[in-house]
Amino acid sequence: MLDRCFAVVCDAGYFPGLRALLNSVWTYHGDAIPVFLYQRGLNESQLAEVRGHPLGVRLVGLEELPFPSPGMWEAKQQVFAHGLGRVRCVYLLDADLVLTSDVTDVFELAEAGQIVSSADGGGITYDASYAVYGPRLPGTRHPYLNSGALCLDVVRHWDLAGLWAFASKYGEYSPEAGAPLGLPGHGDQGTFNAIAALLDKPACYHVLPMGSWCDSASQAVVRIRRAPGSGALEVWNETDQARQRLVHSTGPKWWTEEGRAHLERFGDKLRCFEHFANLACARCPAPAPVRKLKAKVLIGICSCHAYANRRAAVRETWLARLPAGLAARFFVGAGPRLTEEDVVALPLDDNYEGLPRKVQAFCQHALAEAEFDYLFKCDDDTYVVPERLAQLARRGLEFVGTQDTFAEGFASGGAGYLLSRAAVEVVAAAPAPDLHHEDVRLTQLLVRAGFKLTPSPRLRWDHREFPQSDNDLITAHWCSPELMRAIHRGLTQRESLAVVKVFHARHAAWEGPLRLLRNGLFVGGADRPDGLWEWAEGVETLVLNWFHWPAERLRKTPFGYDNGVLRLELRNSGRSRQRSKQNQV
Repeated sequence: MLDRCFAVVCDAGYFPGLRALLNSVWTYHGDAIPVFLYQRGLNESQLAEVRGHPLGVRLVGLEELPFPSPGMWEAKQQVFAHGLGRVRCVYLLDADLVLTSDVTDVFELAEAGQIVSSADGGGITYDASYAVYGPRLPGTRHPYLNSGALCLDVVRHWDLAGLWAFASKYGEYSPEAGAPLGLPGHGDQGTFNAIAALLDKPACYHVLPMGSWCDSASQAVVRIRRAPGSGALEVWNETDQARQRLVHSTGPKWWTEEGRAHLERFGDKLRCFEHFANLACARCPAPAPVRKLKAKVLIGICSCHAYANRRAAVRETWLARLPAGLAARFFVGAGPRLTEEDVVALPLDDNYEGLPRKVQAFCQHALAEAEFDYLFKCDDDTYVVPERLAQLARRGLEFVGTQDTFAEGFASGGAGYLLSRAAVEVVAAAPAPDLHHEDVRLTQLLVRAGFKLTPSPRLRWDHREFPQSDNDLITAHWCSPELMRAIHRGLTQRESLAVVKVFHARHAAWEGPLRLLRNGLFVGGADRPDGLWEWAEGVETLVLNWFHWPAERLRKTPFGYDNGVLRLELRNSGRSRQRSKQNQV
């Protein structure tokens, strides 16, 4: 078991900060103290840079943590627990800070049993809402520690490490508001402080001076006094008249335009970050060149591990005829390693509830790994006519969705929606979305950001009508592999989709057209309706083998076929027209 380590949680959005942090650790400590990086979504170039860093960074995927982590705060709460059995003292650092000093003294305090961090504000008095943690907490007041730079002995404080990890899925800030507990507190820091207070840990606190150690929302002016050739800085806090031990970019991030403008007001704060970020050029090997995927339209096909048969059908059909300028990738969540080269595996839940975050993560991946003008998102049961999709991606359209759900205020993800690169950037940079209804959440986000949703009748959210050679439809949704292959044959072998019979179907739950196709498929019904049909006993019995419901056998009648539950009336026959007229009377 290791004696000490630094631990950092980071995703692709914070990589500029991570680079500076790693270089600052290297500057003051060399490779004497291991660094564990808990990462999600870093691209291959970023991973190559981390692996090549002289620190010898140890990479940990979030799927290795004890509990699922929909966001980085939830992951951060589990770092101490993950360290149990691996390391004794863990110094947890945010990826948006840099060290400006050697921090051996912090590890020594932690090894003596102290929980070491700076204060973040003047303390906290717990009100009645904190009773969910325990009845002793409301009415008490304690120091409020900053979790951005927090060090403790995880063996000695195993109870705090374990309970903070367990609480990661129950914080009020989490998706579903942490139901059923809904633990109050601002993010991971709020839950840490409440749990520590519940366990009587404030007696073990060693609270460092806030200005020179926390720098959170601080208005202090700092100056670089000395920058020797080793890369180490000596930074002075002019407001507190003390050495600045670290600099933390808690507001707008220093690598953004807004963050740079903000930090310019406080002396040399921005220079501290830039100094360590630029050391990467001298101390770290250049990132491995990565060949980016290039396409005018990148198609992201949402799938999951369980649906290999759907992906196979897509590859056999429309994916095999991508024209120049179009490229496609499937994307799935976490699960067993896949050998399919066109599948991007994202470290997120692979279920329906996690779809909004999976789509956001693919947008982040696409921006990092591909050069494109538009991204078209669809599902693995969506049939797409690629050459028609290319026509839709014309200049001036930022956000295109199906007309079928336009009146309801969203672009159906199953029908497929087209996003400009600018729209993809907004989706990628947004806070982690709520669970459920990915397309509704995405539409709301983009409309609030000023993107106009343009409806198209060529994108269809079901398959009652599907692309054929005599129409201009681009997509059809809820297509079984069999139907997908049939649609494809219809576009490439037109005679296979000839209609043998057309019925008007009447059922207690639904009513509408039902068509028998020459290739043995039928189309019609409700709720993803389709299947295979066949005659039995000559043409006396019609067998409907639904893909999603039990098979039905219908006997021939004067008007069509019937089984007492489902009635099929031949459309356009004289008998059917006569019966229809009688019904109107």
